[in-house]
Amino acid sequence: MPGKLAQVRSKQPARTFERALFIHFSCSVVDIRSKDQEAASRSSRLSDFELILTLGVGFIGSVRLVRLANSSGETPFALKVMSKRAVLKKEQVDHVLQEKQLLGQVDHPFIVNLLTVFQDDANLYMLMEYVNGGELFSAIRNGKRFNNEGAQFYAAEVALALAHCHASFIAYRDLKLENILIDFQGHVKITDRGRLRRYHQPTRTYTRCGTPDYMAPEIINMRGHDMSVDWWAMGVLIYELLTGRTPFVGGSSQATYQKVLNTEPKFPAHFTEHARGIVRQLLTKDKSRRLGCGVHGAADVQNHKWFAAVKDAWDASMFDRYPEEAVSSIDTSGLTAQQQQLFDEF
Repeated sequence: MPGKLAQVRSKQPARTFERALFIHFSCSVVDIRSKDQEAASRSSRLSDFELILTLGVGFIGSVRLVRLANSSGETPFALKVMSKRAVLKKEQVDHVLQEKQLLGQVDHPFIVNLLTVFQDDANLYMLMEYVNGGELFSAIRNGKRFNNEGAQFYAAEVALALAHCHASFIAYRDLKLENILIDFQGHVKITDRGRLRRYHQPTRTYTRCGTPDYMAPEIINMRGHDMSVDWWAMGVLIYELLTGRTPFVGGSSQATYQKVLNTEPKFPAHFTEHARGIVRQLLTKDKSRRLGCGVHGAADVQNHKWFAAVKDAWDASMFDRYPEEAVSSIDTSGLTAQQQQLFDEF
């Protein structure tokens, strides 16, 4: 609903977050769930929901827009439907079980939260919050960019979400504007958490993953990476919010990798001193010196002077709606008993 977000935000006075409030925000926020969400979290059958439309289709399933059946509530939810046959064929059993385990440990106001999981003979189901404000990327399409205050507001909420994940030693690993949604009140909701990974110090992983424009040098070099890659991506994100483009752009993935490894970001004249400072410190190629990677972790990012005052001062009226695709039925035919055992832990 393109105009509604702007109307909601225009009625609210600009808010300034004092430094002390910002630092403690992640531990003082109360996640108020609606009665519909509480009821939905207790649901355990596909028949408990009414299918409205298809939001998207992936290689092992789809995401459907649903609401509670036989209920007066109108709250929509996103239901991720994963075909067990496809999960087996694509050899994704371990990945799906790990995703379910990690998503169950991540619950934060600025993250699209998992409400419940269930299964039947044919499919695995993950019920999640539905966010209807569109992607943050939509706001900078066609060369648009945020002013300093707007970038601070959204970057602050993303930083709090990352800090929450890192407190449980969970790395996001695919932070980018396309994976940041906006709710109807104008706040961020990070989504697409399929690359979540838990780390136990000093554990590292060597998989090259993520989006080239946001990849940290240690991912590109495949020398082993950990949660530090999220703070590099945060630096790219802030730069993109303020300019409408990423700092390392090449004609191909390999060209982008070379720029990440061998060049430094160039700052337009409108960058403030503190904006330049936080981007430089986050885009430090040596992760041992990168902002957010020291002994104080996320607190060092939150304490940076660029975040001294975060104001809600941007009119976000141009966000796209989700595509309204036709509703198709869900295949509920079963597997063999031996195949079903592989999903006992779901």
